[in-house]
Amino acid sequence: MIRYRTQERAPHLLFELTGKVAGKDVRQELADLPDVLASLPSDFVVLAVYPEVILFEADAIGPLFYFITHIFDADPGLCVFVDGGQSPHPGLRAFIEKIGLEEQVAFVPSREEADVRIRAFVRSRM
Repeated sequence: MIRYRTQERAPHLLFELTGKVAGKDVRQELADLPDVLASLPSDFVVLAVYPEVILFEADAIGPLFYFITHIFDADPGLCVFVDGGQSPHPGLRAFIEKIGLEEQVAFVPSREEADVRIRAFVRSRM
């Protein structure tokens, strides 16, 4: 399952993925993401939480990478990925590291560590 929401304060865009993630779920839930990204403030912060993903089904990989590309095309200030210390897909972390700038990307094992990174980023922008 995949869900996301926006909020006025960082993280501006919050993704939560759990269980099995299918391609139809990714396409359906993220269909409006390009428009949403256009409405976010500059230096927006993304938080993706997915340590409870059991499986990215094969048909989810293409759409997932497609939408990740959209996120980085929108030039976020910071993207924090909570993966529980391991990626549920062998190429996911490498793909994100390749398309994101080093200072834009952080992988952390827990939500608490993500919150620390986000607060530090926000403080650095004040």
